[in-house]
Amino acid sequence: MRYIDNGIGDPLIEPLFPWLKDSLTEDVIGIRWQSGYFEAGILGLFESTLKRLAQEERDTIILIGSNEGETLAAAVHKLVDALELPRQNALLGVVSFSGGIYHPKTVHLQYHNDREAAYVGSANMTARGINGLNVEAGIILDTEDGDPVELLGKISRVTYEWFDGQSEGLFRVDSHDDVDQLQQEGILANKRLPRQRRSEYDNAKRGLLPRRTKRHALPFMEENNEVEREDPPVSRETQAAPRDDVLIAQLPGPGRWGQAAFPQWFIENFFKVLPGTGEVIQLFSVTLADGVGEAEELTCGYKQGSKNWYFELGLAAEIGDYPARPHKPIGVFHRIGHQRCRYTILLPDNESYTTVCDFLTQNRDRLKRPRNELPRTIVPATEFRKAWPNNWFFGG
Repeated sequence: MRYIDNGIGDPLIEPLFPWLKDSLTEDVIGIRWQSGYFEAGILGLFESTLKRLAQEERDTIILIGSNEGETLAAAVHKLVDALELPRQNALLGVVSFSGGIYHPKTVHLQYHNDREAAYVGSANMTARGINGLNVEAGIILDTEDGDPVELLGKISRVTYEWFDGQSEGLFRVDSHDDVDQLQQEGILANKRLPRQRRSEYDNAKRGLLPRRTKRHALPFMEENNEVEREDPPVSRETQAAPRDDVLIAQLPGPGRWGQAAFPQWFIENFFKVLPGTGEVIQLFSVTLADGVGEAEELTCGYKQGSKNWYFELGLAAEIGDYPARPHKPIGVFHRIGHQRCRYTILLPDNESYTTVCDFLTQNRDRLKRPRNELPRTIVPATEFRKAWPNNWFFGG
């Protein structure tokens, strides 16, 4: 038995992430977890294990909460795909109550050699719960360390017993249709709730409270955590495969930075949107804490009195007000498909800001844009990866 607590000791060893990474080996023949809160951004860590268990038709039992209807339906759709539901030895349940919340956090692993291991603690199956940003504590149990088989068996068994047909608050999910039904009933959410209160608190306490920075970058899923959808129709007769490019752009300062404003040249040549057609740009925000977010579908348009095209950045709204500083935020947009991009926003206090800002300064003249424009450059993704090694934006 081992106690882990990432509020003390080595912040790279004590979070749940290292134990999960080391424990999800090819010897795992069963996995069961309970989590009060769930985000699809953690699935990259489990992807290969869940895929193999599905191929081998092994035991996979997962319970997640949707407390006050906060869990995203899109995230549960991704979990349905990861489990390859419906199948015989996989169970997925969403738990939701009125007047109380579902709050356990357990992970149980079973191995070929009769070994069992488990985590019981405070960490949810969310990026912040796993990667060390939140302060979490728990107990690791392992039969190889002499921990009681009976205790580990109970951790495994109670997860299964939720599906005995008598558990109040349990909504079993066997298909995408079940997820859609739960969304219609308000048990699952169709979009992320605004974080206005948290942003106001963070801004009010900026500089007064310590800021946690030691954490792990979680791996992305092979599917890029994108919401599956058909490409919007385009007016071009043919559409060549988009180049794997990155746009690095300084954003406007306080008061306007939530709107990405670009001259029409960038809209047509990078985002590949034709003027006057109503075409949509699909953006996926990426953060170190939460991984890849849900899709933002945006239509570009002119702001009154401006010759720039603009669109609202959802991530800016989550971050909140940007205080006046001598340096402006930087937006990084990675084109991953036709009219599809991942993006992130780096504020001056971000540990990666200086690296990206220096790269932008060195490469801003590539496009031969007017010097009175905000600094911007477009470079191949492979080149930018080299300039920003071991970054979390590309998934490690």
